[in-house]
Amino acid sequence: MIQTKFLASGFNIKGIESCDFSSMDLITTDDLLVRFGKNSTKLSTFVKNEIQIDTRYFVKNNQDALDLARQALGRLIEKNPDAKNVDFFIFAGISNPMPTVCLAALLSNDFGITGASCWDLKSGCSSGVLALQQAIDWFGKGAKSGIIVASETFSKFTNQEIFQMSLTTGDGACAVYLTNEPVYKPIATIHGTDATYFKSTFVPGKYPIVLSNYNPSDYQFVFSEKSDVLKALQKYWSYSLNELLMKGKCKGEDIKYYFSHQVDSKKNLEFAKSCKIAEAAVLNTFKKYGNIGCPGVFLNYLERKDDFKPGKDDYIVFQAVGGGLSWASLLIQKLVP
Repeated sequence: MIQTKFLASGFNIKGIESCDFSSMDLITTDDLLVRFGKNSTKLSTFVKNEIQIDTRYFVKNNQDALDLARQALGRLIEKNPDAKNVDFFIFAGISNPMPTVCLAALLSNDFGITGASCWDLKSGCSSGVLALQQAIDWFGKGAKSGIIVASETFSKFTNQEIFQMSLTTGDGACAVYLTNEPVYKPIATIHGTDATYFKSTFVPGKYPIVLSNYNPSDYQFVFSEKSDVLKALQKYWSYSLNELLMKGKCKGEDIKYYFSHQVDSKKNLEFAKSCKIAEAAVLNTFKKYGNIGCPGVFLNYLERKDDFKPGKDDYIVFQAVGGGLSWASLLIQKLVP
């Protein structure tokens, strides 16, 4: 596990945009219950009240993670034309429809971003926060600006006969424009992996596909029988958040905003409260979008953009924990009023 505190470089989130969710299929919880033959008022009420998810978005058959990435990046550049001049471009996500291609370079080519250093990241649901950590590191080395695009299409790799996976996950993408400006100061950062749980959630199929041996189920998520995987995920979520605050010498009560990867409507809030982070600091987007993987932390930020008004010296946390198991968290502080 990597832990760093008191990073020197400042940065700013200059722009952030999502994919066009209206181009996708909006799937209600009742839609899924009917699809799986589980349509009952009692179960519907349980799902909406206990799991607390009403809708999620799935890509259409002719869409993939690259399409969503293009939508988000196109919106970002339309509002921030100078983003074409960035020094680096990071693509984060595991739903790569072209496994031999660097999607960051492909997208840069598509949008005329000619001078950027490009690379892709895969670290499960923590990939978005890890990309943000790497961006800050590059600012410390002198980079002036950069782009992060995070995109996932879990529905493309989900066995449609597995009710729970379809129920709790969704698809989506976000594009983020970052600049090297002293608006936010990185205070502490953590990233780690417990690889003993790698096969708890993964897609085993290999590329290129050998047609004579092709089995569609090899290209869908499979789950191990580890009975303690959920406990481990909860352990690392709580651990990484507590460790982050300790490394940053910050109290939970001081956190003004907590942007997290959405795994469950209740658990995100429980983890925050366990560290004495106020409920007002936590935004629930799980109810509307479900778990969309690594773009989720940025969508969580974007959904709160209108009332995101941190004052000078306010603390903000970005955190994600996901299958694999990998976790990433970042503590920053606002430097200007």
